[in-house]
Amino acid sequence: MELRKMQRTANRNGIQTILLCIFLQMVVFVLVNCEGGGGGMMPLSEVIDHPVENDNKKVHSANSASVTNKAEEGTYHGRPLSEKKQDMHIKIAQSHLEEEENLVEGEDKSGKIFRKDKSPDLQNPMKHASDEWLLTFLLEQYRISETVEERVEILQNLENFSHKFENGRDLFKSTTAVKDVLVPALNATQLEIRKAACAVFAVAAQNNGVVQQIAKDAGAIRSLIHLLAFDPPVRSKALFALASLLRNYPEAQGKFIHDGGIPALIKVAFQFETRKRSLSLVTDLLTERKYCLLDLENKGVTSSRSQQYEEDDDDFNTIVKSSGDHVDHYDHLDDPCDQFKTLEKALKDSGWCDVLVDSVKALGGFDTEDQLLTAEAVASSLSFCRDEIAPYTRVFQSLLVKFQDDEDFQEESLTLRSIIDAVTNSSPYKDEL
Repeated sequence: MELRKMQRTANRNGIQTILLCIFLQMVVFVLVNCEGGGGGMMPLSEVIDHPVENDNKKVHSANSASVTNKAEEGTYHGRPLSEKKQDMHIKIAQSHLEEEENLVEGEDKSGKIFRKDKSPDLQNPMKHASDEWLLTFLLEQYRISETVEERVEILQNLENFSHKFENGRDLFKSTTAVKDVLVPALNATQLEIRKAACAVFAVAAQNNGVVQQIAKDAGAIRSLIHLLAFDPPVRSKALFALASLLRNYPEAQGKFIHDGGIPALIKVAFQFETRKRSLSLVTDLLTERKYCLLDLENKGVTSSRSQQYEEDDDDFNTIVKSSGDHVDHYDHLDDPCDQFKTLEKALKDSGWCDVLVDSVKALGGFDTEDQLLTAEAVASSLSFCRDEIAPYTRVFQSLLVKFQDDEDFQEESLTLRSIIDAVTNSSPYKDEL
């Protein structure tokens, strides 16, 4: 009898314990989900591809005057980050923090890594290992950095950060980094800072319409043209950045032409270290014209479209139609292919055909990749360089013999045949060939 009484008491206590645990879990859930946001920098966009490693992991908000939403430990907008990414953020942050011998007043000598002039909310990377925190941290660190080496390392970290589309967009759209850090860095007196800044623009702007537009509006194109024309050690990096900003963006191409970019491009196209990238960029821009015209033809565009946009001409430079975060720089234009007519004229007048002739003359000494790149550049420029290329048709005939029987180069062989046909059918030299 006494044993049964003890069992009933134990069961009753067990049920009470279970109920108490359930109640406490409900309280914790309500507290965690009721935390609010602060004020400051615009919130960064959500990143949705972080793997969730532990659904039951509880995290707490960390207050920061620099960030709009409170960033939860080890999360980005409430989504747990992978351990690998957290470790990367912590490693980057710790590389920029210093261990001071003289600790600030009130700190114990526990070896905490910190900087006296940094906000307390940015002192502990273990507590804030998120994309949002890392971006805020790097920009703040750049502001207070005192050495060239520090600034170059921070810019390199921003370059790596920007490889992801959302991160590049956030850097340009949700912060003042372009105006306060990146454009000034293009004009810095230190060579390595200028190079590192070019790399950030080059990576962030690739296929990223938001970044392209913000960079153009901030004056980055003019600064990059200056580097291309007058800064030989940086010109290759500057050309890389310009290529990212100009592709699929007619307004940026117009700005590039207006600010004297074509003569600068022609100048570096004769240089060995920048010849290949120059040929590639011009080929891509002229190929855009080809597909632009084909697209207009397929859509059956008529002159009525031009009339539709005449009334909105004053807003021409500010209207950008977008689908989500992907901006289509062509969609709002009256005549989206018109810019290429200007491009072709500028190339012709500035000596682009001479660049092609110079490359064709040296074609025999190029490797296969450079030979085919030159052939593509010639094919894209035949509409205005046919006469200059005509005397060198035999060079392309020899190249065709090299590739025509190789199944891996059938498309390239068609390009070579198109060059030969286009030139010989309208050339005074065809009887000699």
